[in-house]
Amino acid sequence: MKNLLILLLLLLTINSFGQADSASIYYKALYYYNAQLDSLKSRSTEIFIENNDGITDKLPVHTGNRKVTVLTWENQEEIYKRNNNKLVHVKIFPAKIKDSLVEITFIPYHGEYKGKRKGYFLSVGDWIKIQFKYDCTDNTFKYYQTVCGGI
Repeated sequence: MKNLLILLLLLLTINSFGQADSASIYYKALYYYNAQLDSLKSRSTEIFIENNDGITDKLPVHTGNRKVTVLTWENQEEIYKRNNNKLVHVKIFPAKIKDSLVEITFIPYHGEYKGKRKGYFLSVGDWIKIQFKYDCTDNTFKYYQTVCGGI
C-alpha cells in the first residue's frame, strides 16, 4: 500500500512539474549522473542518451560542463560516425520504487556502429542508480544516494 501511494505521488509530481522543469525527477537524476561522471574523473564532454519518450523529451541541453545529446533513429548514425563509430550510449530507464526509494537507472553501454549491414552493438559493463526519497513536507523528491555496480 505504501509503495502504491509513493508511485501515485511520483506520477502526479512528474505530470505536474513537466519534463522541462528543473524540478523534474529525471532532470535531477541527470544532474547526479553527471556528478558521478565528474567523481570518476571522466573526460567525456558529451552525454549521449537514447531517446525514451516521456523521459528524454525535454532534458537540458547541458548539465554541468557536458553537452547532452539525445540519440534518435534519425540522428544516431550521423552522431556515431562523427565519433569514429564508437561512443558511450546511455539508456535511462523509467523510475521504479524500491522500498521507500524512487530509483532511476542509467546504463552506459559501450556502443559501436559497424555499418548498415551489421548495425549497432552495445555492450554493458556497469550501471548507476540515482535514488530519491519523497519529502512529504516539501512535496518534492530529495536526493538520497547514488549506487553503482556492474558485471
